[in-house]
Amino acid sequence: KQWYQRRVHGGQTLQSIPKCRMLSMSSLVFLGAVARQSLAAPQLGAQKGGHEEGEAPYSVLQTFDGYEERLYPTTNWVCTSGGFMKLFGYISGANKAGVTIPMTAPVLNKGKTMCFYLSEEFQANPPQPISSSVGLVQREQRVVMARRIGGRPDMKQEAVKFARMLISDGRGEDVDLTNPITMGYDSPWTINNRRNDVLFNKI
Repeated sequence: KQWYQRRVHGGQTLQSIPKCRMLSMSSLVFLGAVARQSLAAPQLGAQKGGHEEGEAPYSVLQTFDGYEERLYPTTNWVCTSGGFMKLFGYISGANKAGVTIPMTAPVLNKGKTMCFYLSEEFQANPPQPISSSVGLVQREQRVVMARRIGGRPDMKQEAVKFARMLISDGRGEDVDLTNPITMGYDSPWTINNRRNDVLFNKI
């Protein structure tokens, strides 16, 4: 769970990355399960608009210096305020259909809520969660300003930097700066070319 908080940053709390320590047997079992999910997920590669196959779709409307304007269509996500393991359980079969759902990208964080994008095959009829703390959410079509950052940054700080950039460019009044959205696209094992996005919804 701590590894995944490193991946997405911007969840319920933004803590410093914990020091390395011995993994318990339960941690090893969990990491093995995540690895199997990663291998089962759709292979990324073919580009569609501003995204790749297996990722939440969007189109780039305009590009600016260091960020871009995107259009996200209406899509279905599974969300919780209970943390990563709740969502991982859902895609691992803790749903009323008992099906395993591929691990896709990105993982979205907004405030205390974390969401997984549901792959295309489950968009039309996503299985209902078993846990009452997990829910299906339809995110309506929206236009956002988005900035892409590499590495393992502090996403809270990156959101502040991006907000200042938009204000400096005269676009601060066009977006909701009070509710940043962060997205993580990579597994914990990805070292190079990591992708993290910060988004602000346009008003």
